[in-house]
Amino acid sequence: MSKTRKILGIIMAVALVLNLSAVAVIAADDSGKTNTWTLVSDAFTTEPTLNSTFTVNVQLLADYNLGPVQFALDYDSTSFGIAASGAISVAGYPYDATVQYNYDSANGLLRVVIVPDTQGLSTLPAVKLSTATTIATITFTYLAPGTIEIYNDYKTDANINGTLCAFRSLEEDLLDCEAGDLVYGQTPTITAGDHEVGSAASPELAVKAGTGGVIDNVNMFVYGVEMTEEYQMIEDVFEATAGGYIEVDQSTYAGTGAQVYVFKADDTLVATYTFVLFGDVNGDGGIDTSDSYVMELHDAWVERLEDGSPQLFAGDLDISGDIDTSDSYVVELHDSWTTRIYQSDICALL
Repeated sequence: MSKTRKILGIIMAVALVLNLSAVAVIAADDSGKTNTWTLVSDAFTTEPTLNSTFTVNVQLLADYNLGPVQFALDYDSTSFGIAASGAISVAGYPYDATVQYNYDSANGLLRVVIVPDTQGLSTLPAVKLSTATTIATITFTYLAPGTIEIYNDYKTDANINGTLCAFRSLEEDLLDCEAGDLVYGQTPTITAGDHEVGSAASPELAVKAGTGGVIDNVNMFVYGVEMTEEYQMIEDVFEATAGGYIEVDQSTYAGTGAQVYVFKADDTLVATYTFVLFGDVNGDGGIDTSDSYVMELHDAWVERLEDGSPQLFAGDLDISGDIDTSDSYVVELHDSWTTRIYQSDICALL
């Protein structure tokens, strides 16, 4: 066996137990060199849907001749799951490579080792990573909110069993490596710390594409649900982002005053909105003379609606700032099918 195959063969044997530890053929501390590790994922800003998959990219900057790499990710398996095989892609690593990994449940660590594949090669030019490069893409299943980070446990002489290392080759051709030519102990930087998935990505209320919904985040009103002839439901028009969901306390043809609740996937309430159906002042979900009667009492100062209330807003059909006989007359025309009230027409006046 050639010296090269001996060196990389020993590395691979150790890699199979997921720890490139104290091997005689690997030289020691190299603290004059540096590398930078970064985790990147859309899941850090937008919560995935429960039981869906998301990816985390492990990026490395190492401006030296890169050899084998090892790292560990610290997370709780009750928050994120990983497949038994095929969950880690190393397509971005600069060499064809073999990857080995397992999850250490006792310590909550996903240990990963990536080793260049030298089989059948006569040369393997060493590569520098002068810019942040994705060396591994890991696919997780989202089970619950949690945190994930690169485990800060860099391999040095003083910490020979460290789980984090980007070995440096002293040779321009990795196939020329022999005893002492793969060096560990560089000075690492890990950008950021714990990355939150789920808990930091609170859902927000959003309007479904192709509908005419409106969200007023000042007064916490929602409107624009068409119930004249189309008979939309609130859930047809609004939805929650970031894996959340909504609930309405009146699920069928809700009226003015119905509450729309926005929840996280873990059932945590994050926002409450009040639904407004223009023309429906009494909140029964219909638009008829019972509403025009309430409006006339308001206009006559017999029984006033509260300023800023969803009921007052629902009855102000000409958006004049108050309810008067012109508004109640429009409701009566609607009830008699003379002129119909369409929510989109009122929204257009706002």
